[in-house]
Amino acid sequence: MIVNTVSLKAFAQQNKAVQPVVKAKPATTTVKPVAKTSKATVSKSSGLLDSITASKYSKTGLPQKKSSDSLSKTDSDLKKSSKATTPTGAKAAASDSLVARTEGGGPTTVKSAQSVTGKSVSAKKGTGKIDPKFVTKKDEKPKATPKLPTNIITKNAVGVLKLGTDIDTIKKLYPKERVYRVYIYDQNTKYLQYQVMASDKVTPFLNITQDCVTDSVCLIKQIMVKHPYFKTDRDIKVGNTLDDLFLAYGYLGSRWEEENLIVSNEEGLDFIMDTSQIPKRWYKKMNLDRLPLPTKIIGIQISIVE
Repeated sequence: MIVNTVSLKAFAQQNKAVQPVVKAKPATTTVKPVAKTSKATVSKSSGLLDSITASKYSKTGLPQKKSSDSLSKTDSDLKKSSKATTPTGAKAAASDSLVARTEGGGPTTVKSAQSVTGKSVSAKKGTGKIDPKFVTKKDEKPKATPKLPTNIITKNAVGVLKLGTDIDTIKKLYPKERVYRVYIYDQNTKYLQYQVMASDKVTPFLNITQDCVTDSVCLIKQIMVKHPYFKTDRDIKVGNTLDDLFLAYGYLGSRWEEENLIVSNEEGLDFIMDTSQIPKRWYKKMNLDRLPLPTKIIGIQISIVE
């Protein structure tokens, strides 16, 4: 088969004329300038946002948020108020430190401001602030010391009757018909003793011995309790036993005085014991440790130690 080469070349040239060659252009990026928003636009948008927010919260029932305009107004008001109330000089430093300590949970008094600044702060007239240093408590009364009951025995007193007071105190406390003057004879001397009876005027109540400093001044030297009305601070009274004494005071001493067996404690109280029921064998050694525990107390005595 014989191909016509001339016709093929002519066909190729026709195709080139019909389909032009398209060259690829380099890729280019275009950047659009950002449009500037004016203040009016911002305010309009913020106002629109506030209106949308308000309508949203009104529908839901939640508390509305403050807008940016109200916040800016609040800040400006705070600045104005702080400028108007800020003092000058040393008072300004003290007040500023006081505010700072108050915000931080520290002391809130004028005295605390002084400790921070090291300067004194005086209150202005009409402000109602007073320096606590100059506050006088006129209404406060001194605390009264608690009074002991009138039937307590101590080393210095029996009730309200005290050792060393005038002997005439007896006449003020007890009626005349209950007080008897009795002379007691000792081995060498005699002395006057006042015997006070109970309300029945028969039962012995107190025996009081005096010591005369001068012819006209006599003081109470010794008081012996004979009635169970009076008691110690540990509830020991006439009629209790030696066993009760040991339980109340622990260590006890003993001695004989004017034919009386006296058991004493460390506080200076003397307890006169009933020796009528003590067995005779006890007198051989007179050891307190072997004294029968049921031995009763027939008197409690206090005296001025010379």
